[in-house]
Amino acid sequence: KEGRLDYRAVFDPSVVPFKRNHALNEVAADYELSVGQGRMSKLEVLGNRVEQGREIFWGSLLLKGSSGSLIPIPSVSADSQILSYRATPAIPLTFHRDEADNYYVRPATPGRFRLVLVMDAGSSYFGRDIPEGFKISDARNRRGPRLPTNVIRSTKRFNDSIGLNKDSDYGEALKTLTNYFRGFEPGEPPEPGRDIFTDLAFGKKGICRHRSFAFVVAAKGLGIPARYVTNEAHIFVE
Repeated sequence: KEGRLDYRAVFDPSVVPFKRNHALNEVAADYELSVGQGRMSKLEVLGNRVEQGREIFWGSLLLKGSSGSLIPIPSVSADSQILSYRATPAIPLTFHRDEADNYYVRPATPGRFRLVLVMDAGSSYFGRDIPEGFKISDARNRRGPRLPTNVIRSTKRFNDSIGLNKDSDYGEALKTLTNYFRGFEPGEPPEPGRDIFTDLAFGKKGICRHRSFAFVVAAKGLGIPARYVTNEAHIFVE
């Protein structure tokens, strides 16, 4: 129902529609999604090189910022490396990444500038096999902050209804969640009931933002690390 959406293709080769503008990885008691308040890390510029198992992307961005401020920039994957860059006009830049693997650039001087960069991404980001015999409970150390109690209750109710629990096979659980949420149909959202997650998950109505939201919450309820990733035209699950 949004009408026309304009997608800005930043990278070559194109990653339409899966450009990572912003990733959210935490769920609050009111189901608001946010970025975990972890440590911001500085990224090293590695120099142009092609590593086995990694793909190369060229990007061009027109940016504007104040001196020393962090400017969000899109990325190709959650593990992308900055290989090289050129700024016009030439100004010193540093690159940074937050807990949800959102990327930023920090200019040394204020104003508008063109950033041309070379970034890579692991080939496995675009599709990988899940090892057989790997259970959800084996991922417990990567779960991140514990979910609020009310979210745990609601996700357990839903996951029980589709036959999933923390002892489920990891790959089969991902297939089950994917098949279920791909079954959403466009339409009016359900009438408010128990909570927004329960209403959407059981209602199976909505578009990418609705099914991605419900998928991420359900997955995190099982202990599967998941993120809600947005750009100006699409929302998907990582």
